[in-house]
Amino acid sequence: MSLSSNPYRFSLVAMGFVLAALAIALLGGFSGVSVWAGILAAAGVVPSAMGIVLGLREKTQGAFLVALLMLFVSLGTSVALFVVGVAGWIF
Repeated sequence: MSLSSNPYRFSLVAMGFVLAALAIALLGGFSGVSVWAGILAAAGVVPSAMGIVLGLREKTQGAFLVALLMLFVSLGTSVALFVVGVAGWIF
């Protein structure tokens, strides 16, 4: 099985990290576990970056754009969960 069999699989893995982080934050209460959920969401950057590299290498614009979108979603979710977690500790 080559890397090019499904160019969107790295984006799906990144989406799984983000959804798992949001589920953990929702089930555990935002203030207590948001920082750990933010770390999990930040881990979604790695498969997104792999998808970007694959999209550039194979010149597939769709896979590249979806991976880039998931990179920004992972980073945005991570920052939001960190801010909520720190605000929960302060207030």
